[in-house]
Amino acid sequence: MFKKENIIQTLLIVWATVSIIYIGYITWTDYKVKGITQAYQAGKADTVNGIIKQSEDAKCQAFTIFNGDMKVELVATNCLQKAPQTQPTPGDTKAK
Repeated sequence: MFKKENIIQTLLIVWATVSIIYIGYITWTDYKVKGITQAYQAGKADTVNGIIKQSEDAKCQAFTIFNGDMKVELVATNCLQKAPQTQPTPGDTKAK
């Protein structure tokens, strides 16, 4: 029938092949995850840099940021600090 040496040799070849395929799969999966993570981080940084640039270009005017059907108007906080503060007058007694 089968010789013991042939069975052991066949098992070792199968084990080595399966191991190489498994290691390749793990390496490929890790590569994909790292690539997706880097793309996400780059997109996030690009978005934040775009918002910062828009706030600088707006020259203390409100600017709109939107995502799909959601939108919001933003103003840089350094512009709010420059705005004159309104003080309530002593005769103003209206309850709010």
